[in-house]
Amino acid sequence: MNNTASLLGISQPAVSSAIKQLETGLGIQLFERTPNGIKATNTCDVIQQHIKRCLNLIQDIPNITVNFTGALQGTVRIGALPLIRTFLLPKAIASMSAQYPAVCFLTFENAYESLVAQLRSGDIDFIVGALRPQQQSSDLESQILFEEKMIMVVRNKHPLLKRKIQFQDLSILKWILPRANSPARLLMEESFKSVNLVPPVPTVETGDLALTRGLLLQSNMIAVVSEQQMKYELDQGLISKIQFNLEHTTRYIGIISRRNSIHT
Repeated sequence: MNNTASLLGISQPAVSSAIKQLETGLGIQLFERTPNGIKATNTCDVIQQHIKRCLNLIQDIPNITVNFTGALQGTVRIGALPLIRTFLLPKAIASMSAQYPAVCFLTFENAYESLVAQLRSGDIDFIVGALRPQQQSSDLESQILFEEKMIMVVRNKHPLLKRKIQFQDLSILKWILPRANSPARLLMEESFKSVNLVPPVPTVETGDLALTRGLLLQSNMIAVVSEQQMKYELDQGLISKIQFNLEHTTRYIGIISRRNSIHT
């Protein structure tokens, strides 16, 4: 409460009084006191989400009015999931920036759940990356752009590249895998189980592309990734794809937005 008062430039009693008036007018409780301090209720979170969305729309009014004259300006706010950041999203931004120089782009790199919260409050316009249809609510909609399988990769000149891969080879390798219970990790584990193989135990669990790249180039570890994520390294011959088909790892890549929302 003191932090809120400081940010608003008013006293703490004034903030408490304003909250009390809101709760009385709405007939609901917005905050509850806990041993760890004051906590917003679920109702308060929902109200805050709608208010933030309205404020974001109001803030964009000047750009909307300019667009009516035939010009195109403003900011596109993109929630960028890891799979799309390496190649496709930069290509799309560069293309649109060249066509509309007055448009700016703001990207948010965060966990899927955090990006969805930002999407609902209007802090971002859409999320682009691997879709999670089973987790989506009725207020969100998806547009599929393409689908892609996961692959296994190693550094160039890795000993495994000199011979045909056998199942037993996979069990003795050191693995770099997506984090436990992430969609990519669950797909990979299902792929191994489908051919009666025990999923490998990771030496490293990470969702960071830079770390994965560094580990691959400096060791004999093997990683499971999307081909889009490692496109430049594959094209330049820094890493190589293992010729081993990971069944049941197809993922849909696309755009997630608020249902019935009016885009800028």
